[in-house]
Parts: sequence; structure tokens; C-alpha cells
Amino acid sequence: MNRSIARTHREPARRRLLAAGAAAGAAVVLALAGCSSDGNVTESTASSSESASAPALGENTGKVPDVTNLQLGTAQSNLEFVQYKVAVVDASGAPVTADDPTTWRVTAQDPAGGADADAGATITLTVAPIPAATPAG
Repeated sequence: MNRSIARTHREPARRRLLAAGAAAGAAVVLALAGCSSDGNVTESTASSSESASAPALGENTGKVPDVTNLQLGTAQSNLEFVQYKVAVVDASGAPVTADDPTTWRVTAQDPAGGADADAGATITLTVAPIPAATPAG
């Protein structure tokens, strides 16, 4: 058998072996990270300063995220994820029903990004249609 062919057939096996070894090593490190020096599993707790600076995923911090210039669908998801309600209007203030939120862009919001607002508050998004792309030609 040609040496270059034999070598290429061994490469995938070698890569799989290396990946398996890396995965096993990572599992050992993670298992040991949760154990104390006497072998007992320990619980780690965040200090009060750590928990105050890092809110839980989806937790409302009281500051409204800035969602201007985002597609409507993304803006709505971001606000709803942190427990705000969303109202959508056009530039004249008329309510907008967006069948396809990817075709609208947020041009303004009230209250503004960074403002204080309690969970459950309604954030009003002013939107404009995103112009359709014209093919180059």
C-alpha cells in the first residue's frame, strides 16, 4: 500500500482518538472541580458582590435595553425575555400589526434604552418598514 494512502487512512482515527482523550480529560477536570480535598462534593456559592453584578439569565435589572435599529422581531424578543411588554406603533403613533417582524426596523423606543422601568412595564417601539433590497444589475 502506498505510504501516503496509509497515512491518510490513519489521520481520521488519530483525530478521533485525540478528541476522545480531550473529552475525557475535560470530564476529569470538571469532576475534580466539584470536589474538596477530602473527596467530598462541595457547593460553590457566589459572593453577594458577584450576584449583584451578574443578573440571572432573563432577570429584569430595571434598566430598559436599547433596541433601536434592530429588526422588530429581535427587539420584541429581547424586551420580552427580560419581562417587558411591547407595543408597536408607526411614526404617526398608529398601532402596527407586523405579520413578518423581520421586515420592520425599530426607529425609536419609549422609554429610551437605559431608562428605569419595572418588570411588566410596556415599552413602545416605533417602527418603519425595511426597504426591500433591489437586485444589482
